[in-house]
Amino acid sequence: MQKNWLDPGVCMLDSIKKDELNNQITRLCDLYSQGQVETVLQEVHILLEVFPNSIALYIIEGDCNAKLQKFDAAKICYKKAVDLNPNFAPSHFNLAVVFQDTGELDSAIKSYETAIQLKPDYAIAYNNIGLIFRDKNELDVAIRCFESVLKINQTDSTAYNNLGVIMLKKQLYASAQENFRKAIKLTPNFFSAYYNFGVVMEETGNFNQSLKYFRKAIQISLLLPDTNISGVTYVRGKFDNPL
Repeated sequence: MQKNWLDPGVCMLDSIKKDELNNQITRLCDLYSQGQVETVLQEVHILLEVFPNSIALYIIEGDCNAKLQKFDAAKICYKKAVDLNPNFAPSHFNLAVVFQDTGELDSAIKSYETAIQLKPDYAIAYNNIGLIFRDKNELDVAIRCFESVLKINQTDSTAYNNLGVIMLKKQLYASAQENFRKAIKLTPNFFSAYYNFGVVMEETGNFNQSLKYFRKAIQISLLLPDTNISGVTYVRGKFDNPL
């Protein structure tokens, strides 16, 4: 139903409701960052009864379900967000992440590509789709994805590390070293980059150097208990969403 924009009472009410929703979303994001996922999920359900067309609430609900590994429920939430606004790239991105989590790689690629079409500078979408192509052993396609990330952001250490992993798989050791070196320069405590650099040194027979990098990786892992030890970096979505 079209609203009467000349009615100041209606306009004021809409403004109050929008401000309240913004405040609630900010509070929910704070609770989520504190690990209170179940609490956030419960409160989102209540808020959706008042704000049934809030894309942000559906995405937050989806993120909570994904965090709890309730992936089917997360897909439903993200698809609802997509239905509400098909032109909002983060909804497609978050849906792609869940598809990637559940191994539905073709669906993930399709959703990532849609996100990129809507937002051509979507660096983390290029990063994640690059990892899919790496796992499918389509290494040249993966390289182009990570290079696209670096065209968008030349200081993205994650992309340098992931690109280095591809070069390592292709046994292009000099290029692998160069990329890991750049990743470490940008992020001095980058566990994966140090570990991967150690692998390069080991495979090229530089055992003393490999021990040096492995020891550094171990030191970092002891300081950062949640360190990613997979050698690549997989990026999830954020609460960068509209109402």
